[in-house]
Amino acid sequence: MLADCLAGHDDLEEAFAEYTGRRFERCKLVVDTSLDIAEWEMGRKPGFDNVAATDHVLEVMAQPL
Repeated sequence: MLADCLAGHDDLEEAFAEYTGRRFERCKLVVDTSLDIAEWEMGRKPGFDNVAATDHVLEVMAQPL
């Protein structure tokens, strides 16, 4: 993904802006879900469905961009 963005732009700022735009939401989902799982494991998020959250992340990550 990064190589595609860099190859498509002469300007690095534009390339990185495109890369951020294409990857940010997916990366944010992984980070946010990881934090939720950590909170659940520490007993701070009762009722959290770890399996459903993990399945959701895996489904999203399997989708092409």
